[in-house]
Amino acid sequence: MRFGYCGLIVDFNAPISSIEDEINRAKALIDAIRYLGIKSIRLPGNGVVAGQTLESTFAAVRDKFRLICEYTDQADVTVYLHNHNHGATPSNGQQVLRMLDDLNDTNIEYVLDTGQFQGSPGASGEGLTDEKATPELYESIEMCVSRATMLRAKFYFAGPGDEQWLDYARIVGSLKNAKYSGAVSIVYERRGSVPSTEALPRAVRYLTQIFEKLTS
Repeated sequence: MRFGYCGLIVDFNAPISSIEDEINRAKALIDAIRYLGIKSIRLPGNGVVAGQTLESTFAAVRDKFRLICEYTDQADVTVYLHNHNHGATPSNGQQVLRMLDDLNDTNIEYVLDTGQFQGSPGASGEGLTDEKATPELYESIEMCVSRATMLRAKFYFAGPGDEQWLDYARIVGSLKNAKYSGAVSIVYERRGSVPSTEALPRAVRYLTQIFEKLTS
């Protein structure tokens, strides 16, 4: 079995003063994953909480990634930037591109999460079953898919039938237009009655059908 990466949990309700502890946890994780044969870690940004501005939080997140990347220079480990909402940054296409450009580090790569941009009904963790993603989400995907080297395809199956919150025909079309050739991982966040044992095979079949239809 081969692992793609190891993720670090972040408390999006914590102030940026918590980042120092987060950096220490990231360093410990980097030291540990070599025993599992893992070569990369995945990190989101941080929450914009009371007393902080988007700019101050963005700058703190940028410094966090820079310090972690400096540590990985000696460890042969790649750091994946993960777009994530929950009131955090970076959470839209413009913020992702700005972060990647500001860091400009060879140890930084980008994992695109289809369900964690602003505009996703599931991005806040409080999505409703009758909601669908807004155009803002698809604009962010189109904006930064060319920078992604890994994709997290989020599924919710909040209602009957195929995935309804996210328009995967449109998303796959964006991947095709950008000539995306990286890995695709499927992430299931249950919002309906479908158990994970059924949801994951269903998601694989659904994505495969869309890819085949758009590439034939």
